[in-house]
Amino acid sequence: MKNNKERRQPPIDPRLWKASRSARSYLVLSVVVGVLIAAQMIVVAWCIATITSGIITDPSTRHLSAWTLELSLLAGMIVLRALTGWVQDRFAHRSAGRVVLDLRLALLRAARRTNPRVLAANRDELRTVATSGLDGLPAYLISYIPALMLAATVSPLTWVAILWADRLSAIIIALTIPLIPLFMILVGMLTEERTRRHLNSMKTLASTLLDLVAGLPTLISLGREKVPARTVRTVGEEHFAASMASLRIAFLSSAVLELLSTLCVALVAVELGFRLMGYTGQVPLFNAIFVLILVADVYKPLRTVGSKFHDSEDGQHAADRAFTALALAEELSHRQPETDTACTLTPASRIAVTGLTIDSRGAYAPYQLSFTAEPGQITVLTGANGVGKSTSFLSILGMPGMLPGDPGVQGDITVDGHPVASIPTAQLWDHVSWLPQRAALIAGTVLDNLGVPTTAGGTSVSDTGPSQQLDMAAIADAAHQTGFDLVLDQLPNGYDTWLGSGGLGLSLGQRQRLALTRTLADTTRHVLLLDEPTAHLDGEAEARVIARLRERAATGDTILIVGHRDKLLQAADKVVQVARLDKDTEESGERSHVSALAPTSEEVDQ
Repeated sequence: MKNNKERRQPPIDPRLWKASRSARSYLVLSVVVGVLIAAQMIVVAWCIATITSGIITDPSTRHLSAWTLELSLLAGMIVLRALTGWVQDRFAHRSAGRVVLDLRLALLRAARRTNPRVLAANRDELRTVATSGLDGLPAYLISYIPALMLAATVSPLTWVAILWADRLSAIIIALTIPLIPLFMILVGMLTEERTRRHLNSMKTLASTLLDLVAGLPTLISLGREKVPARTVRTVGEEHFAASMASLRIAFLSSAVLELLSTLCVALVAVELGFRLMGYTGQVPLFNAIFVLILVADVYKPLRTVGSKFHDSEDGQHAADRAFTALALAEELSHRQPETDTACTLTPASRIAVTGLTIDSRGAYAPYQLSFTAEPGQITVLTGANGVGKSTSFLSILGMPGMLPGDPGVQGDITVDGHPVASIPTAQLWDHVSWLPQRAALIAGTVLDNLGVPTTAGGTSVSDTGPSQQLDMAAIADAAHQTGFDLVLDQLPNGYDTWLGSGGLGLSLGQRQRLALTRTLADTTRHVLLLDEPTAHLDGEAEARVIARLRERAATGDTILIVGHRDKLLQAADKVVQVARLDKDTEESGERSHVSALAPTSEEVDQ
């Protein structure tokens, strides 16, 4: 929970206007519209006051022809006011959508540059902000910003016009108008904590539901799908209570501001009435009518700011969280400058890792990892869980925050003699076929997922280029080797069976077989990074996959695997034991206990 005494953001967050060109254009338009509306109000008040006072004081002007100019000007101002409001509303909705889109894209780009481990730790926060967390921002841009601009333009300009018409009324307005911002501040201090509590409850509810949906197949298989119902009900009730508390305060505060502004207007009206009757002085009828028409427009923008401020609190806090997330991503990524100069890489590249040490939570994993993956060979990284095998893959792939030279990452990694940091990310990812432990599966058919590129950067079928067109013969052959053909026989529509996001509809083993099939069917890349490719295969499928990998190695492909199973280790040309060093062990000087599970990182040739 944030401290209430922390520095508040100004009403118009400067970071928002710096981050979005649409926001800057919208701010300029709001100022221009505010000035135009103020001018229209003054002209309308002048026309009405002139006509009314003239009709009352001069009987000879009580016909339409005497007021042709004033009536024409009044009609023109009314039409212009309607046109101004239409332009502002139209531009406001468009700009709000573009600003939210700009923020979401900036957040996704920042997440892409963030260390994957850090990104996983902040998954719930980033997911909430990038989706429903910014839903309140359009109300802030469409309602609050125009009201604020009107308060900054209409209120001062109309007050100046009143000062010209009647000095005493202007003094009374100047003495009473500060009461509205004062009450706005008091109400805002009351609602700030409630708004933050509402956002936190929304984050908790979203995280709980998403985790429940992701784990629902497992719960159903275990017959425990009804167990989380009480937790979801409790979280939902907390979210409901927080939402109702925010709405209750918003309604009450709006009523307070409405009552206060009404009393202020009434005070000016009573003062003018007494002076018109001659009790406390005199005032011309034109001036009195002119002031009475404009006085409400002095208070109205400020009252509107107070009522719209509550609609914008969610948006302001969400924008602040988005910029905080952006700043965190920039701070943690420490991405080295991206190079645009492509390197010359052979189809089957030689990967050399020297002294790779990565600072992890409470340990260095991997620790002093050194090996060389040669073309035409199968190199296997092995060791106990948590020693950094998969992490080393992230460094080889040039993931943000995982490159040698980034904070907490030491050692050297080269691909065909080029430092991995000097290779453009797009070129490196397009050069390597990567099978992670949890492969990316999109919402679509099985065939759609088989068409997704096997690079680290490809995430949609639309990214598939001419060199990645589906080869159904290669897919069928790979499916036979991985045993995915048996899975296809069980699916209701075979290749056309629809899968949910993340492969929902398939078991964990079936998802892995699909991803492995996709990788083995891709013969356009000759550097393979496979993380536990045979973990969910039976003995026969494992033997077929190993045979296929041996065939790929015999053709000169570079194959680097993370694995534990005996058959995979026996089929490898080179086995590398990955080590881990606990920080407590380092501090106590007991370096002999580098890792009881993986005592050495030296290469073992088969």
